[in-house]
Amino acid sequence: MKTESSVHLNSGWPRECGRPEMSYSFLLFFLILVVYKNLLYNRFEFLGELIIQGNPEREKCEGLKSMDTLKFNEQGLIPVIVQDADNREVLMMAWMNQQALDQTVTTGRATYWSRSRGKLWVKGETSGHFQAVKEIRVDCDADTLLLSVVQQGVACHTGSRTCFYREFPIKGEDTVAKHI
Repeated sequence: MKTESSVHLNSGWPRECGRPEMSYSFLLFFLILVVYKNLLYNRFEFLGELIIQGNPEREKCEGLKSMDTLKFNEQGLIPVIVQDADNREVLMMAWMNQQALDQTVTTGRATYWSRSRGKLWVKGETSGHFQAVKEIRVDCDADTLLLSVVQQGVACHTGSRTCFYREFPIKGEDTVAKHI
């Protein structure tokens, strides 16, 4: 039976073995520091994926330091363009509020704000056509998001792969092409 005199309190080290070289408070401090740093690093590592497209001459784009710099509109929404991660085809346009963005970041599944229903919706929760988010980018004004996704099934509620399947005719097409 161990007594207080034979074992250091809360250490589990017998007195005859002596105390370890490093104090437990230092180890605890070090462990907390490592965990905190990793949490911050992982958070900023993801936020580093949110690229600000700025000056094209820059070798590296600046990483977004905080989601607080995003510009939501008066309704608390930000437009989101969604494109296929493999072929860059534009699939759809939707809206996110802060909660939808947070849920998307946390789960990796695209979550949007439905303006007509007034609630969050996970893309594919009823159809099975989920979007696995691979990357989130922010435009130069920080007022529009671009999601690169792996689309399961179709993106459009009409059954089309993309919501942009209809073409709008341009009458001055030949004239415009000559000036470019």
